[in-house]
Amino acid sequence: MNEKLKFPIYLKLVFFILLICLLSLSSYVYYATQLYQNDKVAYVYESIDNYADKNIESINDKLQHFDKILVYLAKNPPSLSSLKLLFGDDESFLSYIQFLNDGSILKFDLQKNSLIASKESVKIGLNYDHDVFQYFVKTKGSISGIFFRKEAFLNLSDIPLYKFTLVSAQESLDPEYSELSNYVYTSSKIGQTFLYTNGAPKIVSHREINRNLSFLTLTDYAKALEASKILKENSIYFGLLVAGIVILLVLLFSKILTKPLYNLSQTVDSFLNSNFLNRSRVKSSDEIGHLSLAFNKMADDIVNYMREMKEKYRIEEELKTAELVQSNFFPHKKYEYKDLAIYGHYQSATECGGDWWGSFEKEDYQVIVLADVTGHGTPAALMTAVLFNSLNALLKLCEYDDSYFKSSKKIMDYFNQLFCHATSNLNATAFVCVINKKDKSLNYTNASHTAPYLFSSKHDCLSKKDLLPLMDQIGARLGEDSSSEYLEVSLKLKSQDKILIYSDGIIEAINEKNEQYGTRKFLKSILNHFKENPEIMVSNIIKDLEQFRGHSLLNDDVSIVSIEAL
Repeated sequence: MNEKLKFPIYLKLVFFILLICLLSLSSYVYYATQLYQNDKVAYVYESIDNYADKNIESINDKLQHFDKILVYLAKNPPSLSSLKLLFGDDESFLSYIQFLNDGSILKFDLQKNSLIASKESVKIGLNYDHDVFQYFVKTKGSISGIFFRKEAFLNLSDIPLYKFTLVSAQESLDPEYSELSNYVYTSSKIGQTFLYTNGAPKIVSHREINRNLSFLTLTDYAKALEASKILKENSIYFGLLVAGIVILLVLLFSKILTKPLYNLSQTVDSFLNSNFLNRSRVKSSDEIGHLSLAFNKMADDIVNYMREMKEKYRIEEELKTAELVQSNFFPHKKYEYKDLAIYGHYQSATECGGDWWGSFEKEDYQVIVLADVTGHGTPAALMTAVLFNSLNALLKLCEYDDSYFKSSKKIMDYFNQLFCHATSNLNATAFVCVINKKDKSLNYTNASHTAPYLFSSKHDCLSKKDLLPLMDQIGARLGEDSSSEYLEVSLKLKSQDKILIYSDGIIEAINEKNEQYGTRKFLKSILNHFKENPEIMVSNIIKDLEQFRGHSLLNDDVSIVSIEAL
């Protein structure tokens, strides 16, 4: 694999940690500034309320002072000199007026061109008219009042953060705030502190002096929260500084942390390029070290597996050769003579089988052999080779002693001696029969093999009792004992008599449900096809077996030979 890494894991780690850092800092800045801003707003509201209350208190103190002066003057008619003494050199004081009960008017004009009200225009309390404040007090004997410019009245404590204005009869004394004054009364904000958002946002506090006059204190919202803005900016700068430090630290340590993983990745790349001998040298005690050990073990297992596969391939090739050689041990499937017909079928459970059948003809005699070597596979296949060669050797012996192809007992004795000398671990069951085609006589010898069936195909219908098992004089297995003696049984064949020789692989075959084929199904198949010629009968019996098996594998070799006397 030659593809280069486009996005190394250490860069992913850098971006991931940086993302977490930025999210954390952003959340901190947001919530901290929001908390500070809310707290600051609450503080400004409280502060402006305190400021407004303080100024209202100052105004009330002045009005109480004016009350005392006016009450005193009402009882003690003043003179110009006494008024100057009371008000000093205050240029904001304009005039004094007193309406007596007898209808006379006492007035003193301290400033030229000052406005003197008529009795009809007098309103008790504090009033404002044409940039002049009027304050009248009613006593038992008269109504007294003073006139003064607004500077004397609005000389309040002032700080840069707050501004104030007076509202008379719902109109601002300052035209700049006339719209705000109107909003206070139309929106029922009388006596409240609120945020005014028309234009530049302002925090406004309204306080009443009396029914005719109110006091407004206001501050710019942005200016009040300027400290919050500074905090936010400083937090952003601090966050950028922290993010820069985090990037440097992550770049430094991520290389160290991901170096083992990088080394392991290089080893994997070499492995993918078929370099199966390269191993990871990561020795860390964390998950990467554990992964490295697991990878090395996997690499060792794959190398061993490849060796095993190579060996398995060699063995399979040898087995294919053995299978090809063994296939030459078997005779032709079909033999047809004037008085005799033979058809055989063989199917191995593995590449090399342990079943073998053979046939040879000598003069008027036909020898047929079916053997089942213990197990299957290569050892069993080697013993079938022994049987094949021994049968060929018998053909040579027949040139000196023709009794070998006339007696099934002699053939079986010969096979037994060969087995006993060839192996001590394997044995075999076998059935040998010799047929005289001229007089249709038959002799057979059975070495513990499953008994063949003899039956006639003349009948239209056949039952199980009509199937005669050839199980007289059953001898020991081949290879069990070199001194074993075998006996032969002779009988006479009639026209259309059939002999069916088979191995136990048919009976023991299982299907996908792990059910065994068994003798019952096998006999039923024979009875269904008994009238057919040997080739068709064997083919149909095998079809019945295959239909039962389905996709399950054979667990033993299958051999079947059908013989019919014509």
